[in-house]
Amino acid sequence: MKNMKKIGKLFLIIAISIGIPVLAANAMTQAERTAQINTIKAKIAELEQQIKTAKANEAKTSQDPYSLFLANPGQYTKNNSATGTTNTGTSSTLSTNSGYATITGISGPTSININQPGTWTINAINSSNTPLTYTVSWGDESFVDGFFGRTAQTYTTSPTFTHTYAKAKTYSPKFIVKDSAGRLVNSYITIVVGEAGSQGSTNNNSSSTSIQTSAPPTISSVSGPTSLNMNEAGSWTINTTNPGNGQLTYAVTWGDEPFLEGFFGKGPTYASSPTYSHTYTKAGNYFAKFSVKDNFGNAINKSQTITIINPEAITNTTNTNTTTNTNTNTNTNTTKTKLTNTLEYVVVDYPKNLENITSRHYSVRIGTSNDCTGVDISVNDQPWQPCRHAVGYWWFDWNNFQTGTHQLVARLHKRNGEYLISKRRRCKAV
Repeated sequence: MKNMKKIGKLFLIIAISIGIPVLAANAMTQAERTAQINTIKAKIAELEQQIKTAKANEAKTSQDPYSLFLANPGQYTKNNSATGTTNTGTSSTLSTNSGYATITGISGPTSININQPGTWTINAINSSNTPLTYTVSWGDESFVDGFFGRTAQTYTTSPTFTHTYAKAKTYSPKFIVKDSAGRLVNSYITIVVGEAGSQGSTNNNSSSTSIQTSAPPTISSVSGPTSLNMNEAGSWTINTTNPGNGQLTYAVTWGDEPFLEGFFGKGPTYASSPTYSHTYTKAGNYFAKFSVKDNFGNAINKSQTITIINPEAITNTTNTNTTTNTNTNTNTNTTKTKLTNTLEYVVVDYPKNLENITSRHYSVRIGTSNDCTGVDISVNDQPWQPCRHAVGYWWFDWNNFQTGTHQLVARLHKRNGEYLISKRRRCKAV
């Protein structure tokens, strides 16, 4: 019953919209209601036929050769077989000018260095003599620009464009021409950036400067001292060969950087100069890493051991008193000097003395001299525990220690079986 009411309302709306008189339901007989429904159905069928006729006429119009944009000017023959026309099955010949522009070529380099400006010109003809505009999609646009369709949207009246590629790669830029009716034609060429090559164009006006390649550089040597005193400045130069002719940058990791920088992987800062100066403030053996990188992203490293000496540890003076009891008392002071090997040392680098430690997991770092076969550590005068060796240092993974003050002492194993003990290092876990 509800569905019948909905159908009745629908017919009522249709009838009113197409201008059929509608009587109230209680004022109509069954025959009148049936007649009115039939009238509405006939009107709907008439509207459907009008829609079909309009679509057919639209299709005929789209088949009319005079409404087509043809790719090139010239003679065209069409077979008009659309039903309902007076020339069904006949053919006609027309001579028309499509008005489309034609790109005859692209003038410009097909190989170029990175960061080297290049100039390209679009050569186009337009038989309709209407104004043309030009644009280029270079192929190195960002992903976001391409995703949102922001590439090649700015058209200019000049057919000449200048562009610089920042990465070595083979690109296929698209050169686009638009006529006054908004119709587009385009052409592609291939441009090799950073490598020798020539494709895609018969014109090449690239610069005569040397072509860069992706061949990586090498470090032939590092010039500089391998031994210095504490707080003495040293200078080092990275000597390289560069078969790829690329632009080189340089960096050094000195080995005395703060622990957290190495822990979080903070890399060195690259600069254009191959010469560096540095001063070490603590005695020890340091493993300096010298790095070179070209503009293709090729990187090469070379490590060198630098020994830093504490000059104050050269002598260790002790005083001894000798007293001779004779008729008179004679005091004789004898001074003996003991020479020590300044290259033997062991020191707790981290934690620093009186440092506050907030974590319950800490990697203790210990620096030693070369004459070392192993290192132990004692925490709070407890039994010695072995340390592990990595990246030029000895390490102890200290875990689950309690809050409060702690004392750390390291012990170096010498090759002759003797030990060397470090100074006591105090720290506080908070």
